[in-house]
Amino acid sequence: MIYRKTNHYLGELDDITFVVILTRYLGKWVFCWHKRRKSFENPGGHVEKGETPMQAAKRELYEETGITDCELIPLWDYEQPWDDGVNKNNGRFFMALVRKLGELPESEMERIELFDEVPENFTYDREDAKKDFKMAENMLKAWEKEAPDRSGLSDEEKEFLLNSYGEEYGPEAGPWNLSPEGKYLEYEITAFFEENFEVKPDHKICNIGIGVGSWDRYLAYRLPSGSLTSIDIDDVCCKQLGLRLANEKNPSRVIVANSDVMAFEGHDGEFDIVTMIGSARQESGLYEEIINKVISLVKPGGCLYYHTLDDNEDYDIFNKICLSNHALIDKYASDDKYGISSKFFKVVHK
Repeated sequence: MIYRKTNHYLGELDDITFVVILTRYLGKWVFCWHKRRKSFENPGGHVEKGETPMQAAKRELYEETGITDCELIPLWDYEQPWDDGVNKNNGRFFMALVRKLGELPESEMERIELFDEVPENFTYDREDAKKDFKMAENMLKAWEKEAPDRSGLSDEEKEFLLNSYGEEYGPEAGPWNLSPEGKYLEYEITAFFEENFEVKPDHKICNIGIGVGSWDRYLAYRLPSGSLTSIDIDDVCCKQLGLRLANEKNPSRVIVANSDVMAFEGHDGEFDIVTMIGSARQESGLYEEIINKVISLVKPGGCLYYHTLDDNEDYDIFNKICLSNHALIDKYASDDKYGISSKFFKVVHK
């Protein structure tokens, strides 16, 4: 006999020992792939001694997805009988409205993926789970009806975002961003990528250096079901990108890593494409060390897109560094229109 769980009103049950988090990001549901079970699950787990259910939900969400930047809302309680039909566990459902994805820590989960509904390969009763998600979606619709302008952003975040949009086209940055030179450079960088790199739906891309985030937002839209990891040492750039993606409801999976790329460990050979464009390399103050590092992030057969504005960039020196990392320059172009020296490299990691 199968003993199905019974849902109860929030706060109706005592002794909550388990939490389940229905996780929403950019209009999709977040699920975790369990390494051992080889199936998808909701983030969740046991309430540890001394924890409240809310504390347990926050901990489990981070441990199994890497997410910390979210609004966490208790939904309802549930009672799950054991197979013996006598004992039972009491649990609580939460909903996480995610503003920004984080980096997945080491855990029993291998990765996270985004879905419109409960995936076919689900660890537990899929039909029962579909009912839970339907109820959660109805609650979301009710909230949106009561507050149609709900963005998930705090007042402080909205003000920060408004200021960042303004600064991009204000007196200091606006003249360059709106100039023919700036527009042409943006076109050149994008055109070289489109003409020389194949982006597959499930690709993992990493960009080094966020800046204002325009390149990262472009890459995100080129990845219908893959993932983008954007790295920058500047916490303001990272915050700005995360809030813009949330505000613009960008549908892609983007991980914003506030880190020095030289300290970005544990990701060797992980990405299909790595990009480092504009002044990112020059601003690091490094040359051979950072080129070695970014090539190490590219998986065998993957590609590095390196663009530089450095007048002193030497093709032969760069090629020598590539060869020492078992990588070959596959495509090269240069341009100095408007007096701006641009060099473009497609490097294949063998």
